[in-house]
Parts: sequence; structure tokens; C-alpha cells
Amino acid sequence: ELLRAFESPPETALAAYTDRPKYAGSFKEALPARLFFRMAAARSTGKLAFLRGEVKKEVFLRDGFPEFVQSSIEKERIGEFLVARGVITRDQLNDALDAMEVYGGRLGDTLAAMRVLQPHTLFSLLAEQVKEKLLEIYTWPDGRYEFYAHLMTNAPVYPLGLGSFALIAEGVRKGWGLARLEAWVAGREAQRMRRIANQAIELDNLRLQPLELKVARSSEDA
Repeated sequence: ELLRAFESPPETALAAYTDRPKYAGSFKEALPARLFFRMAAARSTGKLAFLRGEVKKEVFLRDGFPEFVQSSIEKERIGEFLVARGVITRDQLNDALDAMEVYGGRLGDTLAAMRVLQPHTLFSLLAEQVKEKLLEIYTWPDGRYEFYAHLMTNAPVYPLGLGSFALIAEGVRKGWGLARLEAWVAGREAQRMRRIANQAIELDNLRLQPLELKVARSSEDA
């Protein structure tokens, strides 16, 4: 249903939001890379939720670009992220959590107000944290998805430094290690790669690494 729907033109942004998912399914039907590609190609706006066991992530898209990610994984919270990176100490985090109400209820604003982090450093780290939460989805071997059209986030948005398609390439790079690739290739060794023309994306949009680009170019000559 999802793949058939994306064969039609992109929806108008004036369409009404509903609390029921417009599309839902499992990774057996479409892996995250394909889902994000379809959303980017159709310039979709809304919330794409991923569920696996008790874990839930919500990726908010605007015109097909992921701009914010919510996660139920405790270690992916901004405070735990900063402690794990060694940017702040556990005591500094606890002090900031205690003072959050004084500074508007946001941990990042509190850390900046307490001069634990400089605003420009915090801005860069917040963007990196959102990006890591997004790319971690590509490592999931299974899961489910739900797409809620036109649902937006009120959270602050931080530039991720890559376009929609380049983020997909980085996600595949992160989630498809050698063992996973070998399992996928097994039984297909005799097949020749052939690049399929796609009007939605140019090869340069993926920002491939030199060896990846060489392989992609070789498929054009096959």
C-alpha cells in the first residue's frame, strides 16, 4: 500500500492531520532506507514512527527531510548523550536537571544559562545527537513503521548538515556491516549489478565515498 501510494503525486500540505497512521507495516515490506527514500522523493511532511519491542522512535519530516527525532531509549536522551561523550559530568547533568524549571524547562537552555556549555557548542552537539538517533534506526534487523501525515514537531530544529538522500546513504553505511552484506549477497553472486534510472535522485546527492562511487559507476557500465 505504501509503495503504491508513493507512485502518485506528492500530497498538498493543506491536507488534514488525523491521529490514525496513513501507512503502517513491517520491515519485511519496506526497510528504513526505502521508507526514507520514498518520503524524500515525495517530499512528504509528517511523523514516521518506528517500533521494535518496547523501543519507539518518532522521526518528524518536513518536505521529506528529517528535522527532529524523539526516542524512548534512555541513553539517547541529550543529557546521557553529553555525559557519554565526556562533554559534561554526571554532577553537572544532575545540577542542570534540578535547575531546569528556572530556565524554561529545557536541558539545553539550562546548560547554556549555567555556562556549562557555550551556545554554539551546544547547538552543534544537539544536531549530532538528533542525527545519531536517526541513523541508529538503520541497524534494526526488524521492526514496524507508522506514518502520520502532516504532523509537525514543536521542538527546536537543528541542521543535520546533510541532504535527505545523503542521510540515507550514511544510514545504510552504518546499518549494513560486512556480515549483513554477505548474508544479503549469498545466492546472488552470479547476478550483475545494474543501476536503475530514477528521476527523483542524482548519484551526487548521495555523497558517496570514493570506493562506493567507483562501484556505482561500474554498475552504469555493466
